[in-house]
Amino acid sequence: MLHTYHAEIGDKTFQFSLELPTPITEATFQMEVAKAVEEVSESMLSHLSDEDKMCVVCKKVPAARLTHHPMLFSEAFPPRIEDIPQQVCASPECAVLAEAQYMMDMEIATTAQGQPGLGKCFKCGTRAAPGTALMRCSRCKVAKYCSAECQKSDWKFHKQVCASAA
Repeated sequence: MLHTYHAEIGDKTFQFSLELPTPITEATFQMEVAKAVEEVSESMLSHLSDEDKMCVVCKKVPAARLTHHPMLFSEAFPPRIEDIPQQVCASPECAVLAEAQYMMDMEIATTAQGQPGLGKCFKCGTRAAPGTALMRCSRCKVAKYCSAECQKSDWKFHKQVCASAA
């Protein structure tokens, strides 16, 4: 089935058509979209203004790549994929912090709409078992973890975005 991919960075809009198999599973969606986005990601980055090319975390170095967060809207007509790309420099720490900020932003936006949130550990991605809740960060009450070990190992990065949510 033909889907429309859409993303915006700064004043630039990126859009193209993408054929996805039906029925689509989460794994197939992630694989097919990752393949398509990999082909255009470098081109997207090259079309950005100098200001929009800066790393979204350190804001000091031009981005070396884009990280992508595609979301499928299969009930829309035509079906579409909305992506939230982030400009990230070559620093592994900036990549982790960008992902942490994205997860915080999505959790806040989702719960603000009265929905249950992402329902997965911010560190390892483990989903909560049906009928159980993940532990929340006691400081910001937004970040969720499956265990104390995951929370402790994520603290180095989470503490940098935790204060912004509290």
